[in-house]
Amino acid sequence: LLGLDLGTLAPGRPADLMLVRLTGPALTPDTDSLSNILNSAHSDAIDTLICDGRLLMQHHHVEGEEEVLIQARRAAQALLHG
Repeated sequence: LLGLDLGTLAPGRPADLMLVRLTGPALTPDTDSLSNILNSAHSDAIDTLICDGRLLMQHHHVEGEEEVLIQARRAAQALLHG
């Protein structure tokens, strides 16, 4: 995609991929997609994330995210209130 020789995307090979929505306000107008992604995109533009061939996030949803957020809130409250 970026013109870099980083290996092969094939079944059985590890893969790190990030699918980016190019239609959001931060990426408009889309006159240069790569430049827009590097200079204007933020995390909301990431739709799907695959790391080492494992699907970590799909359509902005991370499995188990709700529980992680609950635990983070509890931990923050414990730090603040002893």
